[in-house]
Amino acid sequence: MNEIVWVCGNAAVGKETFIRHLTESKDEDLLTSLGWQNTNFNIIEESINWVAYDPKHIFLKKREEILEILSQKIKTSTNTTFLLKGQFVDLENHRQEKLLKMLPKAKHTILFLDADPETLFERLQKKPWFKEGFDIERVKKLSKYELNMLKKLDAGFRFLVVESGKNYQYKLKDPTLTNLLCLY
Repeated sequence: MNEIVWVCGNAAVGKETFIRHLTESKDEDLLTSLGWQNTNFNIIEESINWVAYDPKHIFLKKREEILEILSQKIKTSTNTTFLLKGQFVDLENHRQEKLLKMLPKAKHTILFLDADPETLFERLQKKPWFKEGFDIERVKKLSKYELNMLKKLDAGFRFLVVESGKNYQYKLKDPTLTNLLCLY
């Protein structure tokens, strides 16, 4: 069975780094904990390349095309895990739910990549698009906002929570989003 995995999390949590780590390293412990030890991965590169950081960016509209791209790729695949880098805009435009309806025979997973607010803030400051006035409280607020949006998703999704440590060390956490919301 094919699986579609949306890797979600706050800006600068390391979604692309995590996706590359899954596909390029042989982190057997992580792959086993996620149930992907014998998985063929297929990265939907458009989900990584079409990232927008402001409301007028051209990639905001192009991200809708990701659904069709994945729909075409999955037709010729079996036992493949498709990895997508999720953004707030995907949740706001219900792309995860649209894919669930478009591809009901696939397994659908939301993987929330989590890091403590201090680590996130440290990583954010290294981003070229980082703006002054962005502080740890805003990081917490954005994390809580995304977690609340994820909680509202259809029951057809499997949820995983992975901790992204200071040096991008990954560990499966308690998979309940409710428990995470308590931290923010």
